[in-house]
Amino acid sequence: MQEVHAAVRVITTGKNKEFASNVAVNLNNQTRVDNTFLRSNDPRIVQLLHSLSTLGYFLERRAGEIDAMLPEEVMGLENRFGRPFSNHVIPLKDGMQAYVATYYGDPQLAKKDPAKIFTDDGGSFSKVLQSELTAEKFMDSYELSRLVSAEVDSFKRLKRKRYADEIEPRKAYVQQIGYIITPVFDELDAAIPQITIFGMALLFEKHVVTKKEKLHDVVVEFRDNPNKIWEALVEMVLARFSLKEGRSWPTLLKSGSFYRDVIEHLRPGWEQEKPS
Repeated sequence: MQEVHAAVRVITTGKNKEFASNVAVNLNNQTRVDNTFLRSNDPRIVQLLHSLSTLGYFLERRAGEIDAMLPEEVMGLENRFGRPFSNHVIPLKDGMQAYVATYYGDPQLAKKDPAKIFTDDGGSFSKVLQSELTAEKFMDSYELSRLVSAEVDSFKRLKRKRYADEIEPRKAYVQQIGYIITPVFDELDAAIPQITIFGMALLFEKHVVTKKEKLHDVVVEFRDNPNKIWEALVEMVLARFSLKEGRSWPTLLKSGSFYRDVIEHLRPGWEQEKPS
């Protein structure tokens, strides 16, 4: 066998785990690995994992981590939490997107550029983690995203059904949404399937920022009354007409400028409403 020569670069990190993580992310330019995976061992993410566990939540730092566990590992975690945790698992990427769309205040980043959440090379990883992120905020924002996603997914199932005439889908939508949709009915099929990120951001802005409600209380209320979710989603759809916005919904629901225009348009009405 002929001798093989290979170029090797050695970087000494010492005990600086954060520096080691940054090296892995910033040199990830050959066989690309998802930045979420590369950030999974960042000390700040590990600390978030431990903090969430005290609240009864498991942070799935790497995609497929739960599925790869042995049955006894799952049982050990459930014994630790004192309950089945199938509904108490937060995927890191989904949780960070929800936090960025709400408390961090950047739904465009969460929707359009989620990969940038996990890098400091033109991204916002350290800024997000230094933005008063707590396990409680992370948990509540993720629970809000789950509630909004559930309503959107339910709508998408309705949308896929076959209807005998034009009246049937309107009846089905009204029954599902439980909110006045007549003015926006023709917009729903295009807007709702893509509205989850901007929808949760709008709900946060309406109830937490403007009405000064606690997000945890808002989440509890929405579980019992999902009509509140639809009220905000319909408000966003209606705002498009008031703003005379001609761009398509796929474009609008990635646009930070559209989101800010909607908030500015709707906030005066929210301020006049009594707290729920």
